[in-house]
Amino acid sequence: MMSKKKGFTLIELLISLAIVAIIATLGVNTLQKYAAKTKLRTAAGELAADFAYCRDKAKSEGRIFTITFQASSAASSYTISAPATAALSAFNLVKTPSAQAAGVEITGADFTGCTTVRLTQRGLLAHCGATPSPQNNSGTVSLTNNRGEMALVAVNNMVKTYVDYP
Repeated sequence: MMSKKKGFTLIELLISLAIVAIIATLGVNTLQKYAAKTKLRTAAGELAADFAYCRDKAKSEGRIFTITFQASSAASSYTISAPATAALSAFNLVKTPSAQAAGVEITGADFTGCTTVRLTQRGLLAHCGATPSPQNNSGTVSLTNNRGEMALVAVNNMVKTYVDYP
C-alpha cells in the first residue's frame, strides 16, 4: 500500500511564486501611475490656490502682485512678488511645482504671449502691461509629470482658475 505524502511539490511552489510576482508587478505599476497622477493634481491645485491667494492679497492690501513663470526643464518655477508700500514690506516668493510634487514641471505659460501676469489692486488679471479687460486677459499654464501626463491651469480675467487634464 502506498502512503500519500502531504505538502507541495517544488513545481507547485514555483508556479505560485510566479503568479504572486506577476500580480505584484502589476500592482507596483498601477501604484506608480496613481502616484504620478496625484502629484500632478497636487501641483495644479497648488498653482490654482496661489492665483487665488494673490488675487485676495492684491485686493486686501491694495497693491499689485506679479507672478512670473519660468518654464524650463532645468529651473521650472514661478515667482510671486509685490512691491513695498508705505505700510507693507516687499513680498517675494519663488515656488517650484516639484517642491510638493516631485517629477512635475511647468512646461509652458501663455498669457497672450507673456509669461508674466499681474493681479491689480482690484484683483483682476493683467499681463504685458495691458489694462484689465475680458477680451485679452486670460491664459494657461501647462504642467507635465515624469510620465508625460499633462494638466492645464486656465485663468480668466477675474482670476478664476480651471484645471483640465487632457
